[in-house]
Amino acid sequence: MPPEIGLVMWWCINTPKTGAYIPWYFGTTGFPSEYTTGNEEFPLDSAYWTFFELKMLAHHYCNLAFPMIQEVWSRFEAEISASRTRTESEALRIFKSSGREEASQLLTTRSNDIARETLVQTRQLIADIKTKAWFME
Repeated sequence: MPPEIGLVMWWCINTPKTGAYIPWYFGTTGFPSEYTTGNEEFPLDSAYWTFFELKMLAHHYCNLAFPMIQEVWSRFEAEISASRTRTESEALRIFKSSGREEASQLLTTRSNDIARETLVQTRQLIADIKTKAWFME
C-alpha cells in the first residue's frame, strides 16, 4: 500500500491489559465524536472515560475481569486482523482507480467502524463484569 494511505498505527486507549488495539490508517480524515470528547468530567459518550471505567473495574475485580477482557479482545482483534487484507486490497484498488481521497474515505470509514464497535464491546464488557461481580457479592 502507498504510505500516504497504507501506514497503520495500532492504538490502545488506556492500558493494553484492558483495552483493544484499534487500527488507524494514516490516511484517515476523521474520528468518531466519542473519541474526540473528554475532559476532567465523566461524560457517558466519551471513549476515554468508557475505557477508563473498564480499567477501574478490571483492577477492582481482577480475577473475574481480566479473563473476560482477554477473551473478548483476543477474538475481536483476530477478526480485525483477518479483515485487514480485504480492506487494504479494496483501498489499493480505489487508490489506483480513483485517487487518494476516495481510498482515504474507505479507510476512515473502516477505522471509525472498528472504533465504534470497540466502544460497543467495551460497554458490554462493563455491563457483564458488573453483573457477574455484583451477583457474586
